[in-house]
Amino acid sequence: MSRITASQKKEARLTIASSAPDETFELGREIGARATGGDVIGLIGPLGAGKTQLVKGLARGLGVLDPYINSPTFVLVHPYQGRLPFYHLDLFRIEKETAWLSEYIEMEGVCAVEWADRGLLYLPEDRLTVKMRYAGGDRREITLTTSAPHFTEWIEELKGSYRWKIVAH
Repeated sequence: MSRITASQKKEARLTIASSAPDETFELGREIGARATGGDVIGLIGPLGAGKTQLVKGLARGLGVLDPYINSPTFVLVHPYQGRLPFYHLDLFRIEKETAWLSEYIEMEGVCAVEWADRGLLYLPEDRLTVKMRYAGGDRREITLTTSAPHFTEWIEELKGSYRWKIVAH
């Protein structure tokens, strides 16, 4: 069996418009429903862009019933249990060494990393990156990118859904 090298991987990209927090939650829920052990989802965007709202949906899609999913800004990690272990990490207050990230990333659960751009050196190449930006009012543009084959399949499934307002792909 031949292995795909980094240079052979093709990046998949999809930008979706979300017009309300509930839509952002639902996108997260769909991603969580598809998640498997070892998945890493890096979230990037300014304060208030909806990263935690997407993580709340992600947790629900993983079967986490805890109604208090908050950003772990001060404690760095919130673990939850659903159909898989779920680790919600926040790198907002991290200014340097983030090697401790690998401890969670190497576990069999699912990791959602807010402010992932502050720890890219320690995140796996095969991750789903979610960039969020304001588009006025409650509207957001959410861009999913990856070069990992199974995340690429997710993006293709989302492209085929009439549920999402696709801005670009």
